[in-house]
Amino acid sequence: MLARKIILGFGFAAVLPLLVHYGIEAFHPSIPTPETYDEVRRLRQREEQATGDEKVQLRDQRERMEADLRTQERASSRLHFFIGAPLGIAVTVAGSLVGAPAIGGGLMLGGIFTFTEGCFYRWADLEPIGRFLVLLVAFGVLLWIGYQRLHELTGRAMLPSARPAFRREAGPLPYGAPVVVLVNGAARSAGRTRWEPLVRKILGRRLDPQILFPETGDDMARAAWRSAHAGAHAIVVAGGDGASTAWCARSGARRSHRPPPLGTANDLAHALGIPANVLGAAHRVLAGQIRRLDVLE
Repeated sequence: MLARKIILGFGFAAVLPLLVHYGIEAFHPSIPTPETYDEVRRLRQREEQATGDEKVQLRDQRERMEADLRTQERASSRLHFFIGAPLGIAVTVAGSLVGAPAIGGGLMLGGIFTFTEGCFYRWADLEPIGRFLVLLVAFGVLLWIGYQRLHELTGRAMLPSARPAFRREAGPLPYGAPVVVLVNGAARSAGRTRWEPLVRKILGRRLDPQILFPETGDDMARAAWRSAHAGAHAIVVAGGDGASTAWCARSGARRSHRPPPLGTANDLAHALGIPANVLGAAHRVLAGQIRRLDVLE
């Protein structure tokens, strides 16, 4: 699963700059073509072999063609810069907002490559102040993205009064969505070595699972808050009715919650129609629908 994500991310990063580059060349007529450079080389060869007035005419023709070629190259560099650099920044910002890690990371890296390529074409023509301003904008965007992610992961996660940006999905979890499984202390010793690898394999088919083992109810509530602010699409509480109600009440969260039955009575799981075995409950996490529940402590 991790290898596929890495390959997908690098695929986006490699294809995006090429897509922008050849898209500009395909739809803009002022881009110099290889045939133009070949024609200049042929004129230079004919000029070296000619004599007299013919040599002068060929030189004038070559110089005019080279002047037109330089004009086209300057127009091409401006076009690559004014399209590639802003588009690269926009794609980088958009990638930071995508929930799927592989796609978001690939778009961010591809956006950085696209920005770099756009600046490369125009870099020699920019004044020092222009180069400074371009790099300052790029640095500011990266700093903003990094700060936003750091703020999501650490800044608000420990504040009980903070309200996460809860998603309102109506159907199954999207492909690659991060999911956190919280296992209470009692369930940790109840056959963990048997069910944990199987559950991780089942969830890993479509999701990005992370299994945590908080020791107490307070630890479970804190882990739920951290997971919610870190972008988890669903929080799976592996335990009984007590564990499920405890994390809901103590964390105050209204996140998507899917309780596999690892307790004694498992009344909540039974009422929700969740299979009585752990593997069946794991499959339900993949295909289940979200419903609203009111919880009283």
